[in-house]
Amino acid sequence: MVRQTLLTFMTVVMLLSPAACAQPGPAAAPRISIVEAEHLVRTMFLQQIPDLNPTVEFPLTELTTDEVWQRLGAQVFQVKEGIYQFNTYLIKNKEIAPLGTGFGGVGLTSMCVTDLDQNGNPELIYTYSFGSGIHRSQVALYSADLPEPYSLEAKIAYRDDDWILEKRDDQTVFVTIAGDKPGKDRMRLGQVVLEGQGDQVAFDLRLDENLPPDVLERIWR
Repeated sequence: MVRQTLLTFMTVVMLLSPAACAQPGPAAAPRISIVEAEHLVRTMFLQQIPDLNPTVEFPLTELTTDEVWQRLGAQVFQVKEGIYQFNTYLIKNKEIAPLGTGFGGVGLTSMCVTDLDQNGNPELIYTYSFGSGIHRSQVALYSADLPEPYSLEAKIAYRDDDWILEKRDDQTVFVTIAGDKPGKDRMRLGQVVLEGQGDQVAFDLRLDENLPPDVLERIWR
């Protein structure tokens, strides 16, 4: 009888423990649909270009990865066709941040989530290509901790070939040259770096040593 009473008491204590009584945390904001994203992008353009045809469409495709959604709570969309084809946008809490431009190029070519400065606030590193007449590639960083438009670009760009990111871990991300031949190994160009404190932050690409001359001549500073 005593043993049964003790077991009953222990069961009640467990049920009334803080862990058992804890309420679930607030649910994360739901992902927005393609239709809602297209409405947000169209509204942004109409605000920026008042004389734009109000019936213009911005058909989007979603590029969001699990990593981007789970760590940044953001979604990434790219315009599929039209004069703004390949323009890419990050949308978080219904706020829009452009990720480079796609004019004359293919827009976003790669992205990954990092924490380069190890401050616990992850950021997005991304590469994109653009340029009418001269095809250029660029690497940039998006962070909600930065002032609008929330992005910093490296001071180095590259002519002709596209760039692809190669992530080893949150503090080690390389930029590689995609090249134009299927099956050909990508060449590592350098490593992205984020330096500084507070508002004085610098994002750049630290080039590998002994790059071949034909690669060096395509680099723009």
